Amino acid sequence: MKTLKLLNYAQDQWYATSGSPAEVESAVTGETIAVTGSEGLDFRAMLDHGRRVGGPALRRMTFHQRAWMLKDLANAVMARKEELYELSYDTGATRTDGWIDIEGGAMRELGSSDDYREGAAAFMAKRKSSFTGK
Repeated sequence: MKTLKLLNYAQDQWYATSGSPAEVESAVTGETIAVTGSEGLDFRAMLDHGRRVGGPALRRMTFHQRAWMLKDLANAVMARKEELYELSYDTGATRTDGWIDIEGGAMRELGSSDDYREGAAAFMAKRKSSFTGK
């Protein structure tokens, strides 16, 4: 298996570690399956970027625009799901184990109303008016 080089996406750019990368080993074979690291990332600048750029950009988006962005992400995951299953096997997971992480989150559909509330709908019963008795 080819060793993956995992990059970091920060401040609208892709970064590789500037230090010695950490090895990620297969839970099944013990072989190195990926290398990654966060040395060289400026976490204070990343936080500032999120506050100055990311947060305001998200707040300008409507609920539906955010939902479509997430849907695009889900579609990208689904387009590469077989590759992701192959990677998940190195965690010791079966295909069934990996399903919830790979496909489960991509399957949820939201309605097209202007708002969305979590949980079951609550029945709000009419109460008799103390003034009219109705």
